Amino acid sequence: MDDISDLLIFSAFLLLFLELFVASNGVFAGIGILAFLIGSFLLYYAAPVMPYMFLYIILPAFAVLSALVFVLIVLGYKSQKEKLKMGRYILVGEIAICRQTIEQNKAGQVEINGELWSAYSDFDIKVGEKVKIVKQDTLKLIVEPLKRRVNNYDR
Repeated sequence: MDDISDLLIFSAFLLLFLELFVASNGVFAGIGILAFLIGSFLLYYAAPVMPYMFLYIILPAFAVLSALVFVLIVLGYKSQKEKLKMGRYILVGEIAICRQTIEQNKAGQVEINGELWSAYSDFDIKVGEKVKIVKQDTLKLIVEPLKRRVNNYDR
C-alpha cells in the first residue's frame, strides 16, 4: 500500500508539471490533483506516524498546488477569450474615419488608430464620415458607412 501511495503522489507531481507544457485544458491537472489526494490518503492510513506529516506537510502542499493550478487554468481560459491584438482580422468591426472620398467600388482612404488604409466600399462615402470595417484583405479594407443608407439615392 505504501508503494502505491508513493507512485500516486509522484505521478501527481509529474502530471501537474506536464500541465504547464501540454495543452490538456486542465485534464492533467485534475487527474494529478485527484492522484495526489488519493495517494496522500492511502499514505495516511498506511503509516502510524502519518497524522502529523499529513497535517503539516501534505495537506498544505495539496492546498497550494491546487490553488496554483486553479489560478493558471483561469488565467489560460481568460487569455483564450480575449480579442486578438495582432493578426489579419483585428480591424474587422472597428470604426474608422474616411480621409479620402470613397466612390462605389473605387479606392479611397480611411484612418484608424492613426494609420491610413486603402479602403473600398459598395457605397459612396464622403470625407469625414464614420465607417465600419467589414472585411480586411492584406493591405486594403472593405468598409461600409456607419449609418447605412436604404438605397443609393439617399446621399
